[in-house]
Amino acid sequence: MSFVSLWENKSHKDTKNLCDTPSFSGHRPSVIGHRFPDNGQRTPNNFLRPSVIGHRPSFSPDNDQRTPNNLFEHRTTTNKHQTPMRILILGATGRTGRHLLAQALERGYQVQVLVRDRHKIRITHPELQVMQGHPADRACLGKAIQGCEAVLSALNISRYNDFPWAALRTPHNFLSDVMAGIIALADSYAIRRVIFTSAWGVGDTEADIPGWLRWLVKKSNLRYPYQDLYRTEELLKKTQLDWTAVRPAVLTNFKRRASCRVSLDNTPKPGLFISRATVASFMLDALEKELYVKQAPVISAG
Repeated sequence: MSFVSLWENKSHKDTKNLCDTPSFSGHRPSVIGHRFPDNGQRTPNNFLRPSVIGHRPSFSPDNDQRTPNNLFEHRTTTNKHQTPMRILILGATGRTGRHLLAQALERGYQVQVLVRDRHKIRITHPELQVMQGHPADRACLGKAIQGCEAVLSALNISRYNDFPWAALRTPHNFLSDVMAGIIALADSYAIRRVIFTSAWGVGDTEADIPGWLRWLVKKSNLRYPYQDLYRTEELLKKTQLDWTAVRPAVLTNFKRRASCRVSLDNTPKPGLFISRATVASFMLDALEKELYVKQAPVISAG
């Protein structure tokens, strides 16, 4: 969630099912960097346009251009593990989560996703396992988290439309409820690393955002996700987990930028915007290099 959702909103459709059997897109290769044949399957027109998943192993979501080597100072192309790290991604059908899923597969991760409607996952990949269920259901969450080493969440609180005063579709405590489940399951499933999207303006950064945005958050239904993100961050601060709360500026659908401004304690002063694709890259870089552990960096376009 970022206050990016000021004007945009991803609706969530409730599912009737409990947890189901996970589905696989194909066999699993044994090493990172294995090249897969082109399956010719295109993604929906509104997903990371106009790229095509599967047309080459080095997938770039920005107009079929390859990712620059200097996307971040700490950029790496693969994780440090001898075998691919297995991660759980929550919110994989959302506008940031789609980038996160695509880039994680590009980097060679084994990815498990828990979604309420598996048909919204249009990517097929040998390293992708899709489970259908509700992330707030701890039985479903437990099945999805099994075997993973880290959890990355791009979940959001949705409204019926993009109008800031529109009624909520998602419970106002949805994000903290899901995080409470992750925390409760972490020890049993040996989870240490949790990275999730919070928002610039949450907690101690409230005074740092522009005044008109601060007014809008306080006066509209945007206040509910901000309040819940604060609760989510506070829950994690009380744990021994290696967590990172990524606080993006206003999210856009622009291309991945070749730079990213990272601000702690409002230094340097954040910019106003950042693309969803850049946020996804930052989250994966933080995972790979073990950056910003127990911190809440604000990120914006450099």
